[in-house]
Amino acid sequence: MSEVPNPEIRERTFLYSLRAVRLFEHICQSGKSASKVILAEQFLRCATSLGAMVDEAQHTESRVEYADKIGDAQHDAREALYWLRLMKESDTVPAKRIIPIEHETREIISILQKTVGGVRIRTVRRPAK
Repeated sequence: MSEVPNPEIRERTFLYSLRAVRLFEHICQSGKSASKVILAEQFLRCATSLGAMVDEAQHTESRVEYADKIGDAQHDAREALYWLRLMKESDTVPAKRIIPIEHETREIISILQKTVGGVRIRTVRRPAK
């Protein structure tokens, strides 16, 4: 798609994915239990997938395809938020380290929601007469 509704989201989600990689590495290096590493892996998958979906969306051929990819990214962001909450409540990572990432996740969800909503509104076809 040549016209990207929100080009800065691509860089923001890339940096978010990078932050997820660093958090995962921190958890692995701190000698956490297997269950805590698994929780971190789940978060890592969602966080990196949402960045990849946003990146893919930038190269779609239609607004509908773009909206679908952004919708998938939004789903991954919501799932990432779940894993962050679980890591925080299980003391996998100190809350002070999780809270800023949770905040960023919520902001990304909001941006993606507005983006996909705006694209879908513009792609609604008029009924045939």
